[in-house]
Amino acid sequence: MTVAELCRWYWEQHGRHKKSNGVHGVVQRLETFFGAALVTAVTPERVEEYRHRRLHHDQVSDRTVNRDIQELKAMFNRVIRYKRWHGAVDNPAAYI
Repeated sequence: MTVAELCRWYWEQHGRHKKSNGVHGVVQRLETFFGAALVTAVTPERVEEYRHRRLHHDQVSDRTVNRDIQELKAMFNRVIRYKRWHGAVDNPAAYI
């Protein structure tokens, strides 16, 4: 499973039902950054790269980046809980 597939699955199954208006944008940004990478390629270091890019390149606040990371954690937690990603025992975003 790629991160792009994860993002699309998460949006269809969960994201679009959330009350927050910003979820769609977060999912799109995560899909753009991680793209075709396999979910197994997402490491805590890669999540930190995303955080750094958002803070320094996009110049958003810590709070905004934390919401992005929170959504990424939720995505991995859902895919692990629903056993959509076999072999997943750990959430790489949980360490950030």
